[in-house]
Amino acid sequence: MSFTVRFILSDGLCVSCSLCCNGTLFSRLAISQQEADRLEGDIEVFTRNEKLRMRLPCPQLGNDGACGCYLQRPKTCRTYRCQLLKRNERGAIPNADALAIVKDLHAMQDKAKSAAIDATPGPERRKGNTNAAQAMRALKTARSKHPEEIDKYLFQNAEFHFETFVRYVRLHLQPNFRKEK
Repeated sequence: MSFTVRFILSDGLCVSCSLCCNGTLFSRLAISQQEADRLEGDIEVFTRNEKLRMRLPCPQLGNDGACGCYLQRPKTCRTYRCQLLKRNERGAIPNADALAIVKDLHAMQDKAKSAAIDATPGPERRKGNTNAAQAMRALKTARSKHPEEIDKYLFQNAEFHFETFVRYVRLHLQPNFRKEK
């Protein structure tokens, strides 16, 4: 398979996944001032440890998973390769199998997010829950504030689905995803 064909397949895999852009895998990325200046839209740039960062999810990410600033995307975006993409690019996993893994990842994340939202009572229920991690964080916050309002079974169900999603991400995309430091 030629490099061009693999590149196209990789692009399709990335567009179908986009977990590195949508705030699931990362909450921020390193960016230079020149890159920030080239990007249009409502990007949120801040400094951390004296380095410029951009907050994720990326506002340039389209609903279809495509990058809205592909030609101007930051170096970090251009060079990042998850484990699944690396395996696909070297021919160790066929494109159809890689796409099936991505489909499973999205289904697991949706289930984990839904379970966490269902277990969260009151106003925190839908508070900024764009992905499973945010929904789980809202549930844990609600549990710490009002433990008596949290159904034990629903909480354990949410934890189970979230941990299943996290393990699958570690297996296929990023081995250090959400590991305690």
